[in-house]
Order: sequence, then C-alpha cells, then structure tokens
Amino acid sequence: MTRAIPLFLLLATALNLTGCISFRANELPTARFDSSQPAAAQKTKVYSQWYAQQSRNHWDTSSATPNQYIQQRFDRALDESNCCTLVNKPELADVVLRGTAYSEPNPAAGIAGMISGFTFGAIPCWATTKVHLDATARNGAEERTYDLRDSATMVVWLPLIVAMPFSENPIKAEAEIDANAYRTLVLRMQRDGLLKPRSDAAQNAQSSLTQ
Repeated sequence: MTRAIPLFLLLATALNLTGCISFRANELPTARFDSSQPAAAQKTKVYSQWYAQQSRNHWDTSSATPNQYIQQRFDRALDESNCCTLVNKPELADVVLRGTAYSEPNPAAGIAGMISGFTFGAIPCWATTKVHLDATARNGAEERTYDLRDSATMVVWLPLIVAMPFSENPIKAEAEIDANAYRTLVLRMQRDGLLKPRSDAAQNAQSSLTQ
C-alpha cells in the first residue's frame, strides 16, 4: 500500500508536466435547456430504470441489475429540464423508460498511459472514452427508441504542453460528453412529444392493468 502512493504521485506529476489535451468527436450537438422557459404547470411524471453493460457482451435481461449511479445521471438531466418529476413506481408514471449505458473497457490504454507517464510524455499515448446510451420510452400507446453515441479522445504527449492552456481539460471533456448524452435524450423525448401528462382515461387504463 505504501508503494502505491509514490507511484500515483509520479503518474499525476507526469501528467501535469506533460502535454495532455482532449478532442471531442461531437457526434451529438451540445444540448441545452431553455432556462427562460417557466416550469410546466403540470409536470410529467417519469419512471426510469437504468442498467450498465459492457458492449462486447450480449445484454441478458434476465441477469441485468439496475445501476443507481447511471440512473442519477439521467435524473440530473431530467431535473435540469424543469418539465418533469420523478416517481418510484411505473404505475404512477406518465412516461416509463428503460435504458442501458454501455461501456467499452480498454486495458491497453492504461498500460500505454503508464509508459507515457514514466517517460514524462516522451512516448505519446491516447485513450478514447465512449458514451453509448440505448433507451426505450413509453407514454401510453406512444413508444420511442433512442440510440445515442459520442466520444472524446485524450492525448498525452510532451510537445502538446504548449496547447494545454488553449484546450479543454480532458477530465472535464469526458464528464461533459456523458452529461450531454443524457440531456440530449431528454430533449429528444420532448421533441417527440413523449414528455407530457397522460389523460385521465389513459391513466385509469394503466392503473387497471397494473392491479
């Protein structure tokens, strides 16, 4: 354990002293909610269930378990929209959503990063962070499926140190493409007309089905 701390400090120092910048693929346009729009008089009730899965494996729904960390990221985006409220049971919701966030582990990128860190950036390395969301949302008889993807590539190389003051922080870039994917999902659901309260007749029909 005591040896791990100096190793961590060495790698952190190396990244600070070498050029480390990030490039976004921008596969998804930047999504922003209209802050001037007043809150809806009647907010749409949303229930969601999110799962995490490595994209290399087939997603077996029988063994999948909900992922609260991913769910919180969607909940945060929904809260920013100021149009909806979250409920903890599908029978209470106007909109029911089931989503999966896929990850693609790349062990080779970690090894390359260690080599570059030990050489203080003399040997370049890069790693790509990918965001992939797959979701199905239903409001009564209306149903939509969404597939959202984006990525950002972090490059570590000593000559890039001159570009660091003019480029985006790599950690911030990775966090932003992730948050932007969830905001984009909410905006597309709004555009498709899903984020609206159901009529009393539709709610009564749904209640009778769940009883």
